[in-house]
Amino acid sequence: MSVSPAFQALWDEQGFKEQSPIQLAVEQPLKNDRSILGLAPTGSGKTLAFSLPLLEKVMPGEGLQILILAPSQELVIQTRDVILPYAKAIDCKVQAITGKANVKRQIERLKEKPEIIVATTGRLLELNEQRKIKFYGLQAIVMDEADELLTDNGLTETRHIVQESPADVQLGFFSATSTEILTELEKWFGVEVETIDVRDVDRTGGEVLHAFIPTGNAQKVNVSRHLAHQKHFRGLVIFNQSAQLLQAARTLGHQKVTYASLSG
Repeated sequence: MSVSPAFQALWDEQGFKEQSPIQLAVEQPLKNDRSILGLAPTGSGKTLAFSLPLLEKVMPGEGLQILILAPSQELVIQTRDVILPYAKAIDCKVQAITGKANVKRQIERLKEKPEIIVATTGRLLELNEQRKIKFYGLQAIVMDEADELLTDNGLTETRHIVQESPADVQLGFFSATSTEILTELEKWFGVEVETIDVRDVDRTGGEVLHAFIPTGNAQKVNVSRHLAHQKHFRGLVIFNQSAQLLQAARTLGHQKVTYASLSG
């Protein structure tokens, strides 16, 4: 398979040499309107894997046709930014819809009739109930980071969106992690979903060695200091409480260990 001629120049400009395993595996199923679950490691190109085949089916000027749902505002913006140049290449518009953004500005931009919307579920449903967004022309709905999106209220809201869409809408679920909900998609969404899992063959991110070092809180600082002195080492240390984190940070600072701390 190869990238569509409409996107080839942009693909080359961004430095891509070949399609990743997930991009190759889902291309034809998505082009053929099949509903799928795509499982691939983080950083393997899932956004372009689902967006490029679906963009090839979009009709410019015909209103909303592709809806991409994500569990957070940050992921919505990130996804929109990846898709935007490819959408522009075929004269299509992409709009991000999130709960933290100015709703009046979002409504104003919707008057431009974007063909692709990337959204969090809450604000999307709010605008749908106000009749500012209508789902009747949807060809496909993609659930990005589906393992996170389809939990608790997110599952309820996502199902509501699908129920408000055409009965034959194509569904795409994408995740780096397989969870119980992803084995029950037919039950929750009423359609047959084909699973495409390339996690065992995808080496896009290179080989990763995982190690587990059991240690108590009292030894956490000493272990961190020792590891920090290893060549090319980078680490993430998790604490249950901010007080523990701050105490460890002060100690590491006294020991001349370079660190950054993040807490509420």
